Amino acid sequence: MEDYAALFGFFGAMLIGYVIVGIFGIVVYIYSSIITMKVLQRLGYDKTWMAWIPIANMYAWATALYGGTEEVNIDIANRSIPTWVMQWYSPIIALVTIVLSRTPIGGLVSLLVIIAQILCFGQIHKDTMKRVAGIEVEVVEQVIVGVVNLISIIRLHMNMKQTELRE
Repeated sequence: MEDYAALFGFFGAMLIGYVIVGIFGIVVYIYSSIITMKVLQRLGYDKTWMAWIPIANMYAWATALYGGTEEVNIDIANRSIPTWVMQWYSPIIALVTIVLSRTPIGGLVSLLVIIAQILCFGQIHKDTMKRVAGIEVEVVEQVIVGVVNLISIIRLHMNMKQTELRE
């Protein structure tokens, strides 16, 4: 009977951990959606509701930033890419990962996905900071934000609050 008590205690602790992680995930999702919606408003984008849809929010963000241009200059790589790549990189990365991750080249695909994420979202962050807050972003910050997108949301939120206080 004591063995079952330890087992139930272990599973109970795991369940509590899952609930805490789940609540944290929901809070982060709501927070990032609200900030993304505010960023889209500041960029003059009329479909701000897209901030609440996981893949559509990146499309909306890129469209708000680059909608009228044909190419986007990726500063880290010193190359230009078509605007549609920036708008659709999130679903493209998801599809490529799902299809190729179970193949023998899955490890290489994962590396390429990380590089694409750093290049695309890092550039979106840099251009958003420049347009929304008037701040130039260094390459190191672009790389960090490309890996951990939540940092971009927090930084944008802090800068938008400072701008509101100045006004």
